[in-house]
Amino acid sequence: MNFLHSDLGQVGAGTVVEFGLNSRAFVRVMDSANFSAYRSGRRYTFYGGEAVQNPARVSVPHSGHWHAVVDLNGHSGTIRASINVLATA
Repeated sequence: MNFLHSDLGQVGAGTVVEFGLNSRAFVRVMDSANFSAYRSGRRYTFYGGEAVQNPARVSVPHSGHWHAVVDLNGHSGTIRASINVLATA
């Protein structure tokens, strides 16, 4: 599985993660346990989904250690992305 990843570290509730994309992609924000499950191909929970506008923004629902992931959801292709943590909403 190919994906781009950024370890966001500790982030507060309401913080916005902004994804700058070169094409349509799937953006996911998840905690450490769910990121581990994602990497292992197990069931996981995330916030985000298919990015239909650029930049795509996802709010972190609660404080904790978070990861941001960009992938093509199994489709072929190449993706370039920037991932930025913005001020709390």
